[in-house]
Amino acid sequence: MKTKIPSVLGKIYVMILVTIFGGIVLHAPMSVGLGVLFPQVSLVIKAWKEILLIIAGILAIILMHQNRRFDILRRPIMIAVGLFGLWHLILLFWQPTGLLSAIAGLIIDLRYILFFGLMYIAMNLYPDYKRLFVKVGLIGALVVLIFG
Repeated sequence: MKTKIPSVLGKIYVMILVTIFGGIVLHAPMSVGLGVLFPQVSLVIKAWKEILLIIAGILAIILMHQNRRFDILRRPIMIAVGLFGLWHLILLFWQPTGLLSAIAGLIIDLRYILFFGLMYIAMNLYPDYKRLFVKVGLIGALVVLIFG
Protein backbone atom coordinates (compact mmCIF):
# COMPACT_ATOMS: atom_id res chain seq x y z
CA MET A 1 0.00 0.00 0.00
CA LYS A 2 1.44 3.35 -1.05
CA THR A 3 1.73 5.93 1.73
CA LYS A 4 -0.39 8.98 1.08
CA ILE A 5 1.26 12.33 1.73
CA PRO A 6 -1.15 14.48 3.74
CA SER A 7 -2.45 17.73 2.34
CA VAL A 8 -2.03 20.98 4.25
CA LEU A 9 -5.45 20.32 5.77
CA GLY A 10 -4.31 16.84 6.79
CA LYS A 11 -1.20 18.24 8.44
CA ILE A 12 -3.30 20.81 10.32
CA TYR A 13 -5.60 18.00 11.47
CA VAL A 14 -2.70 15.92 12.76
CA MET A 15 -1.06 18.92 14.44
CA ILE A 16 -4.31 19.75 16.25
CA LEU A 17 -4.41 16.19 17.60
CA VAL A 18 -0.72 16.35 18.56
CA THR A 19 -1.37 19.65 20.37
CA ILE A 20 -4.23 18.14 22.35
CA PHE A 21 -2.31 14.95 23.12
CA GLY A 22 0.83 16.79 24.19
CA GLY A 23 -0.87 19.74 25.85
CA ILE A 24 -3.19 17.76 28.05
CA VAL A 25 -0.39 17.01 30.54
CA LEU A 26 0.02 20.75 31.16
CA HIS A 27 -3.68 21.55 30.93
CA ALA A 28 -4.40 22.13 34.62
CA PRO A 29 -1.55 24.51 35.49
CA MET A 30 -1.84 26.29 32.15
CA SER A 31 -5.62 26.78 32.42
CA VAL A 32 -5.50 27.97 36.03
CA GLY A 33 -2.59 30.32 35.40
CA LEU A 34 -4.04 31.87 32.26
CA GLY A 35 -7.51 31.96 33.83
CA VAL A 36 -6.16 34.07 36.67
CA LEU A 37 -4.39 36.42 34.26
CA PHE A 38 -7.40 36.72 31.95
CA PRO A 39 -10.53 36.03 34.05
CA GLN A 40 -12.90 37.44 31.42
CA VAL A 41 -12.06 34.56 29.07
CA SER A 42 -11.28 31.85 31.62
CA LEU A 43 -14.06 29.57 30.32
CA VAL A 44 -12.62 29.68 26.80
CA ILE A 45 -9.13 29.06 28.19
CA LYS A 46 -10.36 26.02 30.11
CA ALA A 47 -12.16 24.70 27.03
CA TRP A 48 -9.20 24.96 24.63
CA LYS A 49 -9.05 21.22 24.02
CA GLU A 50 -12.78 20.92 23.40
CA ILE A 51 -12.63 23.80 20.91
CA LEU A 52 -9.75 22.07 19.13
CA LEU A 53 -11.68 18.77 19.15
CA ILE A 54 -14.60 20.42 17.36
CA ILE A 55 -12.25 21.89 14.73
CA ALA A 56 -10.52 18.52 14.33
CA GLY A 57 -13.90 16.79 13.96
CA ILE A 58 -14.86 19.11 11.13
CA LEU A 59 -11.47 18.57 9.48
CA ALA A 60 -11.83 14.78 9.86
CA ILE A 61 -15.11 14.84 7.96
CA ILE A 62 -13.59 17.00 5.21
CA LEU A 63 -10.50 14.78 4.95
CA MET A 64 -12.51 11.54 4.84
CA HIS A 65 -14.60 13.08 2.05
CA GLN A 66 -11.54 14.24 0.11
CA ASN A 67 -9.85 10.84 0.46
CA ARG A 68 -13.07 8.87 -0.06
CA ARG A 69 -12.48 7.05 3.23
CA PHE A 70 -15.88 7.00 4.92
CA ASP A 71 -15.32 3.23 5.20
CA ILE A 72 -13.42 4.03 8.42
CA LEU A 73 -16.73 4.94 10.06
CA ARG A 74 -18.20 1.50 9.29
CA ARG A 75 -15.61 -0.37 11.34
CA PRO A 76 -16.84 -1.96 14.58
CA ILE A 77 -14.79 0.29 16.87
CA MET A 78 -16.15 3.44 15.21
CA ILE A 79 -19.70 2.07 15.32
CA ALA A 80 -19.18 1.56 19.07
CA VAL A 81 -17.98 5.18 19.38
CA GLY A 82 -21.10 6.37 17.56
CA LEU A 83 -23.40 4.22 19.68
CA PHE A 84 -21.77 5.53 22.85
CA GLY A 85 -22.46 9.11 21.74
CA LEU A 86 -26.00 8.23 20.71
CA TRP A 87 -26.62 6.60 24.10
CA HIS A 88 -25.61 9.84 25.83
CA LEU A 89 -27.99 11.83 23.65
CA ILE A 90 -30.84 9.40 24.42
CA LEU A 91 -30.16 9.70 28.15
CA LEU A 92 -30.61 13.47 27.90
CA PHE A 93 -34.28 12.94 27.10
CA TRP A 94 -34.76 10.35 29.82
CA GLN A 95 -33.69 12.67 32.63
CA PRO A 96 -33.67 16.17 31.18
CA THR A 97 -31.61 18.88 32.83
CA GLY A 98 -31.04 22.48 31.87
CA LEU A 99 -29.48 23.18 28.49
CA LEU A 100 -26.19 24.44 29.94
CA SER A 101 -25.89 21.41 32.25
CA ALA A 102 -26.68 19.05 29.38
CA ILE A 103 -24.04 20.60 27.12
CA ALA A 104 -21.43 20.58 29.89
CA GLY A 105 -22.21 16.94 30.71
CA LEU A 106 -21.97 15.88 27.07
CA ILE A 107 -18.65 17.67 26.67
CA ILE A 108 -17.22 16.07 29.80
CA ASP A 109 -18.49 12.58 28.97
CA LEU A 110 -17.75 12.50 25.25
CA ARG A 111 -14.43 14.34 24.88
CA TYR A 112 -12.27 11.25 25.49
CA ILE A 113 -14.22 9.03 23.15
CA LEU A 114 -14.27 11.79 20.51
CA PHE A 115 -10.50 12.17 20.82
CA PHE A 116 -10.11 8.40 20.45
CA GLY A 117 -12.30 8.42 17.33
CA LEU A 118 -10.40 11.31 15.79
CA MET A 119 -7.08 9.59 16.52
CA TYR A 120 -8.38 6.39 14.94
CA ILE A 121 -9.34 8.32 11.82
CA ALA A 122 -5.95 10.06 11.72
CA MET A 123 -4.04 6.80 12.07
CA ASN A 124 -6.08 5.24 9.26
CA LEU A 125 -5.64 8.24 6.96
CA TYR A 126 -1.98 8.89 7.80
CA PRO A 127 -0.31 5.84 9.41
CA ASP A 128 3.16 7.38 9.06
CA TYR A 129 2.32 9.75 11.93
CA LYS A 130 2.07 6.91 14.45
CA ARG A 131 5.71 7.39 15.48
CA LEU A 132 5.09 11.10 16.17
CA PHE A 133 2.16 10.31 18.46
CA VAL A 134 4.17 7.68 20.32
CA LYS A 135 6.98 10.22 20.87
CA VAL A 136 4.55 12.88 22.11
CA GLY A 137 2.93 10.34 24.45
CA LEU A 138 6.31 9.31 25.87
CA ILE A 139 7.35 12.94 26.37
CA GLY A 140 4.02 13.64 28.10
CA ALA A 141 4.52 10.64 30.36
CA LEU A 142 8.02 11.87 31.19
CA VAL A 143 6.67 15.31 32.11
CA VAL A 144 4.10 13.71 34.41
CA LEU A 145 6.78 11.51 36.02
CA ILE A 146 9.01 14.52 36.62
CA PHE A 147 6.18 16.47 38.28
CA GLY A 148 5.23 13.37 40.27
